[in-house]
Amino acid sequence: TSPHAMNGANIFRAARCRLVTANGITQTSGVTENDFTRPIIYTVKAEDGSTASYTVTVNMSLNTAKELTAFTLPSLTPLIGGLIDQTAKTVLLTVPNGTVVSGLVAAFGTTGASVSVNGVKQVSGVSVNNFSSPLTYLVTAADGSTASYIVAVLACGANSTPGSNSNACICSVNFANCDGNLGTGCEIDLNSNPSNCGACKATCGGSTPICSGGKCIIGI
Repeated sequence: TSPHAMNGANIFRAARCRLVTANGITQTSGVTENDFTRPIIYTVKAEDGSTASYTVTVNMSLNTAKELTAFTLPSLTPLIGGLIDQTAKTVLLTVPNGTVVSGLVAAFGTTGASVSVNGVKQVSGVSVNNFSSPLTYLVTAADGSTASYIVAVLACGANSTPGSNSNACICSVNFANCDGNLGTGCEIDLNSNPSNCGACKATCGGSTPICSGGKCIIGI
């Protein structure tokens, strides 16, 4: 078994032989090249004229690689790229609030032999899928082994936009995601919310707390 190319010089030893041929071609050990994509019959001729035939078969080791190496949504502007976690086998992409994700084209890179979703073979930059819920991308290696990646496309909530690496939402100026829920976006206006004045959980005191410009106003 060889992981390398199947064209190469033969290295062999034939004891007390007069001639070695393969496909009618005289063989010189370490010099003669042959195509080993198919079995080759080596004929060894002894000094007494008798012959013996040997069938040489080279089996290639099949590639076991099966990673998603890149994932983007080129149909969106600006280009949305995904964060790939090779350990967890997940791909996360965030898109602007209100983006329709029910029919998006994904472009991807892979070390595998093929990629499929729900049994449908995927073509990078061509196949359309509904990303309204997470999808499982099945990557199949040349040796038949597989790896499953969960691909999730999340829409940023109100007052937020995807970050430069497209795997997190960035709040608009003076807004914050105080509840930690991506779906609600940056729900708090830090300029005017007395329970989150200037920062999350920064509470203004008093019986009628007022927050203005991100600062608590006292004495009103």
